[in-house]
Amino acid sequence: MELIERINELERQYEYAAYVKDLTDGSVLLNVLYDARLVSASIIKVPVMVYVLNEVKKGNVSLDQMLLVRKEEILDDTRVFEYGEREYSLQELLTWMIINSDNTATNVILEYFGIQNINEYLKSLDLRNTAVERKMMDYEAIENGRNNYMSHEDICKVYEWLYKKEILTKELCELALDILLKQRDRSLFLRHVTDNVRFYHKTGGLDHINHDCGIIVINGHVYYAGVSVYDFPKEDDGDSEAGKIGKIIYDHLKDIPLEVVAGYIRKDNKFLLCQRPFYKARGLGWEFPGGKIEKGETGGEALKRELSEELDAVTIVDDKLCDCYYQYPDLKVHLSLYGCHFENDYYRLREHNDARWVSLDEAEKMELCPADRILVQKLRESGNNSIK
Repeated sequence: MELIERINELERQYEYAAYVKDLTDGSVLLNVLYDARLVSASIIKVPVMVYVLNEVKKGNVSLDQMLLVRKEEILDDTRVFEYGEREYSLQELLTWMIINSDNTATNVILEYFGIQNINEYLKSLDLRNTAVERKMMDYEAIENGRNNYMSHEDICKVYEWLYKKEILTKELCELALDILLKQRDRSLFLRHVTDNVRFYHKTGGLDHINHDCGIIVINGHVYYAGVSVYDFPKEDDGDSEAGKIGKIIYDHLKDIPLEVVAGYIRKDNKFLLCQRPFYKARGLGWEFPGGKIEKGETGGEALKRELSEELDAVTIVDDKLCDCYYQYPDLKVHLSLYGCHFENDYYRLREHNDARWVSLDEAEKMELCPADRILVQKLRESGNNSIK
């Protein structure tokens, strides 16, 4: 069933917008009002953070620079500035602005850098629906028609630039992602998700709208996933409906396997198994060498590239022999095994801990990774190979 159909089966009460994009291949899995201009609530803090980090990149300010947080600037909703008036580093303020969504930290940053300067930067990035028109908790500004705005189209661009290191510097992008990963609010998109998920995200909410959006990593795929629920009454927070939509999206993405290829590399009636490094998932387990299929590759092309990267080998790839699906604790894989051989019998370990030429009988006695054990069993059952 399509993702949109699953969401439409919900007995929803409120309006929503949602956008899911695979940041690896650019495919869009869900698009509901992705370009709608919405009141941003605290989502605006993500592009504000990027603006500040761009000022760091330009050398106009340092992350170690100390800023004074005055007593009169400390808002009642803070859970950070309980020491009262004192100086804090810019990096501390940025971190609390995101992970605690602290409004005091945000307002100190807005005051120091200037709302007009921030908007000029956002305009230079062609973020058409994103703007800062007020400080946090400024209800008088809201009554006068000034608010902060975003769209999932714009916010997805910002996250994609950070993921692909196409903005700022590599180190500053990694800092931004590290801060986003520490986000402490799981009440929206992750509300009904019990897994330990890598979600580089930001939440935001006001009386009639809430959002949760960011980069989520599932089964080796990297997605932008964003959900907004709005037009609910003030006495409701809309969190439950956002959580239900988020769970549907998460379950759908979790069911998409990582496409992986592996080589049944033959030589003298034996085949090659490699031992994974101890520091990786399934460390020291034995496997057929290979890796994931990248955008635009066929299975054979991916295998040639992976074996060149892992084994420094030139490989002749034949037909696909068998495949299997397997759900590991951390990812679901679709593993396809191709017959192949080295062009000149040369290989050199670049990533693996060890390698052995083995028979099927020998392989079955080794500590194989579970998906690879299934492939060994399928080779045994096929009866059309000469390796015993």
